[in-house]
Amino acid sequence: MPTILIDGETYEVAEGRNVLQAALDHKLDLPYFCWHPAMGSVGACRLCAVKHYRDEQDKNGRLVMGCMTPATDGTRLAIDDPEATQFRRSVIEWLMINHPHDCPVCDEGGECHLQDMTVMTGHSRRRYRGRKRTYQNQYLGPLIHHEMNRCIQCYRCVNFYTDHTGGQDLGVFASRDRVYFGRVEEGALESPFSGNLVEVCPTGVFTDKTYRRHYTRKWDLQSAPSICNHCGLGCNTLVSAREGSLRRVTSRYNSEVNGYWLCDRGRFGYQYVNANDRTLKPQTPQRKGDDLNISAARIWSEASSAVREAAAAGKLAAIGSPRASLESNFALQTLAGKENFCSGIAEPEYQLVARFADAACAGIFHVPTLQEIEKSDAIMVLGADLTNEAPLLDLAIFRAHAITGAPIHVISLRPGRVSEFATSFESGDPSSIATRGRAIAASLSTDDCKDPVASALAAAERPLVITSTQHRDAEILEASLEVLEALQARNGTQPWFAMSVSEANTLGVTLLNDRQGMSVTSVIHAIETGEVSALIVVENDLFERHEDHRHLADSLKRLDVLVVLDHMVTATSSLGTHTFPAATVPESNGTLINSEGRIQRFYQVLRPAEEVVPSWNTVGNIIAAIGQEKEGRWQHFEEVTAAIETSHPLFSGMMKVAPPAGFRLNHQSIPRMSQRFSGRNAAIEPAARNKPRSGKHLCQDGELPVAQQTSDDPETPFAFSMEGFTGRRPPELLGQVWAPGWNSNEAINQFQIEVGGPLHGGDPGLRVFDSNSGGANENQFINDAISSPPVTASGEKNDAVLVCAAVEIFGSESMSRRSPALAELAPDIYFRLHSKDAERLSLVDGCAYRLRLIGEIFETSLNVVIDIDNALPDNVAVIPAGYAETRWWQQPRWMRLKSVKVEP
Repeated sequence: MPTILIDGETYEVAEGRNVLQAALDHKLDLPYFCWHPAMGSVGACRLCAVKHYRDEQDKNGRLVMGCMTPATDGTRLAIDDPEATQFRRSVIEWLMINHPHDCPVCDEGGECHLQDMTVMTGHSRRRYRGRKRTYQNQYLGPLIHHEMNRCIQCYRCVNFYTDHTGGQDLGVFASRDRVYFGRVEEGALESPFSGNLVEVCPTGVFTDKTYRRHYTRKWDLQSAPSICNHCGLGCNTLVSAREGSLRRVTSRYNSEVNGYWLCDRGRFGYQYVNANDRTLKPQTPQRKGDDLNISAARIWSEASSAVREAAAAGKLAAIGSPRASLESNFALQTLAGKENFCSGIAEPEYQLVARFADAACAGIFHVPTLQEIEKSDAIMVLGADLTNEAPLLDLAIFRAHAITGAPIHVISLRPGRVSEFATSFESGDPSSIATRGRAIAASLSTDDCKDPVASALAAAERPLVITSTQHRDAEILEASLEVLEALQARNGTQPWFAMSVSEANTLGVTLLNDRQGMSVTSVIHAIETGEVSALIVVENDLFERHEDHRHLADSLKRLDVLVVLDHMVTATSSLGTHTFPAATVPESNGTLINSEGRIQRFYQVLRPAEEVVPSWNTVGNIIAAIGQEKEGRWQHFEEVTAAIETSHPLFSGMMKVAPPAGFRLNHQSIPRMSQRFSGRNAAIEPAARNKPRSGKHLCQDGELPVAQQTSDDPETPFAFSMEGFTGRRPPELLGQVWAPGWNSNEAINQFQIEVGGPLHGGDPGLRVFDSNSGGANENQFINDAISSPPVTASGEKNDAVLVCAAVEIFGSESMSRRSPALAELAPDIYFRLHSKDAERLSLVDGCAYRLRLIGEIFETSLNVVIDIDNALPDNVAVIPAGYAETRWWQQPRWMRLKSVKVEP
């Protein structure tokens, strides 16, 4: 390792580091603005100036910029040199000439990198008394507020937006001291990563518009580490709350998962937690008139008695959810028994995920982290729309292209952001996508390998294949597996494979179910035949999992009792005989497994209403109430986690994912609030101050559970308090990022082993797919290949089209679409097709229609706007997935069209 000298002290540095990185690696305070550990150097701010000496005889030295100077062996430097110190102080003074003097009322105050650097350089007196330059701000959409007068021209924003993520609609304009960062014209930023500008900008030019509406200083928030629950990637987040409402979500650094970044759905989708239509009390939706006023205790008694009778008669079934924690799903599985438990995933998607999990557990391929994907040197995307399904995976591919020059070949239904920089893009319907994948696999099995996609994969050291569950098409997955098998046979090395799944715990509940139990369809059939008379549904809307809504509703109405646990009103809960509130992710503790098989823990930050408790808690009390086995009577979160680890060998080590509840540092718990938290008594909800101080979720075994409201937290190492240990803590418990002199999010540098590298103590999470050893046997593919039902074309071709549902980044996901800010960005329901098909079907671009879609099994009607896209294949139409009108659309179907134009 190179050795350098800084201010007379010797330091060892890693190869390839620059002077600024080397200084920060060793926790030396060297100011900077334009440099970022993930984006590199720009050389625009001149703030990281240090004195560089040629050798021991050089007494004068010269000023160099730390971010532009390599830290080579023998380099001699001085940070505290008077000339360098004065130069850095002068740079700040020059920047302050036009910067506002409103720190006490600025909404970046307290976490402003400019404030930190001003103090660090020693600048304390402003001599300029002239007029300041001012700008006109732009409207940048519902997510980002523009405050251009704060700009110090560090170029970080365009470096991130344009160079790092490939955005095209934010740029730098003008020159001299009139440089302007914004759009050519006002309008919403188009990049799905625009929210990161809030954290990238050191001065608050770009701020979180949703946070400004209920702004609170950083030190007045209580925060906890969490996991994003809006897709399957499991990005690490910091969730912050005050006065009973969730205020904001920011990125939590994890070098192996999301690094420094979040997508806009993950950052701004939190508003569903604060929604006015939350389920906050037990209810009986099917009761009428005076019966609506019954007590919560009576509702609980009725529900538990009905469940007891059904369980005794062997007529109880339970449906879990891919958006519920592993603990809640396991509790439900324990209550109903494995054979009567359903994962809650629609059958076509469940089969895909189970097939992927089986192959991954067998070590057929390596499932890469997002960080590893950036190092891939050839990528094939088969049937996935990553921009909308898993944006951070899309970004990782873009970074791989930028870092390694990896050729990227996309074979998908529609072009996404990836196609803009891809080496090749081929459009096709799901069937032709699978056929193309098999052709690539066949080419890999030949000596000459003439297919350009196959040739690129064969020549790579780290070839990566990516697919998704979007089309619920087993043939695409099987084609992907054939490509992997051919690659392994050809090169003798373990190929890389990633699959995007739709929800936060899709893979987790699939692994928990382990191909046992029931499907949604089999549950419905059991209800119709009388085999099931009582059903418990946890955090799931079955109308998003089953295509025939009328059939589903009729079946649910046959039940003697339908108990629904959820945090929001859904079509399923409206049919429930008894509904109970469930805590959201920010209101509870739990475990999720992301699409790479990483087990991760999230922690509670909000204390909800008294009757809002985690689903595992309510289910555990039902178990106790009906007198089932003693092992189901859990008093604490850790008892459920331990039971999962004992019952499922695949989850061995799950208890080590995070420190236990009794973990203490210097005999102290870890505060969720900062030491500077103000107005603590006033901030605590008045209704919460008089709650019973039991310190537990449960009052008695089998009774209706209530949430604890004390400052103590017996479930975690945290406390709802500002008192506690404030020093360095394990990375899993990093709920606040602060260090002396570092108040902004740049303080994360102080928690990393080296800047931009892993955290001290290692990045959080435990991978269940440990396949790093490689060397899978050529014929090791387990189980039989799966297949999808054939998609048969309609007999009347002239008015028929293959209708496919495609995910939209805003509007398709069940919780983030309840965020008003994101709902504003969600497109209207469209019917997108090629111009030739539009002409054939007499549809006009941009016009509204009432479409009647007639299929072999069912028909439906949609109000849509026609959208022409000639990048789509012929005879294919696309509708947005997950909308209220389209949420049931599971697989591509040939449909005949009858259209009526709607006049404006």
